[in-house]
Amino acid sequence: MLKRWSIGCALICALVVLWAGVAAAQTAAPEEETAAPAETVAEILATVQRVAGDVLIFAGGNEPSRKAEPEDELFPSDRIEVRKKSKVMLEFAGGVLLLLKENSVLTLREPQENRRSVALGKGSLIANLKQALSPGSSFEVETPNALAIVRGTVYEVEVVSDKKTNFYGYEGEVEVQFAEEVLALGARDLFELRTGKPAELLRHSRELSEILDMFSEEYWKEKVEEEVKREIWRRIPGF
Repeated sequence: MLKRWSIGCALICALVVLWAGVAAAQTAAPEEETAAPAETVAEILATVQRVAGDVLIFAGGNEPSRKAEPEDELFPSDRIEVRKKSKVMLEFAGGVLLLLKENSVLTLREPQENRRSVALGKGSLIANLKQALSPGSSFEVETPNALAIVRGTVYEVEVVSDKKTNFYGYEGEVEVQFAEEVLALGARDLFELRTGKPAELLRHSRELSEILDMFSEEYWKEKVEEEVKREIWRRIPGF
């Protein structure tokens, strides 16, 4: 009898321990899920404002390309190629406008603190800083053999070859770094910079008003109309 009673007590104790373990498992706080790392979003450096003709964007500088359209957003390392008889106008933060002429190639550089920069590999661009940048900020245009640093002005950069770049000053002053020199480009100044030779300072006769007209709505409307006419003639049989 005593033996049977002892066995019964042992069974009851075992059931109590088992029930307590199950209850603890059911009431235990769930493990916190490890949060996924936040996805890094690339900074928008510029937007396409106007397009006339055949302009291509290579995202990250890679194939495939896409045709540029107004309001397209541009990011670090994007490359823009402007084909023959074409133009495009880009707007950067701070009201910086760049007009890329035909047969040009431009790459957007990764921004560094208050410095924004682009690399003009070939062709020409006109920079129009509608307002002075904030103190300590700058916008730079790099070419194969020189560098322009500006904070508020209108000027043009023309890459003739890997060893020759021309800089045209229209308004304000541009700091141009060439070899071991720092040159000051003023209005109507023209610097011809050839690798291995001294910088040559000349004068040009281009008018500021004519340059600024290239950023106007009327100018771009005319360019689009010319493009439409060329396309119509191209599609007419026999032409």
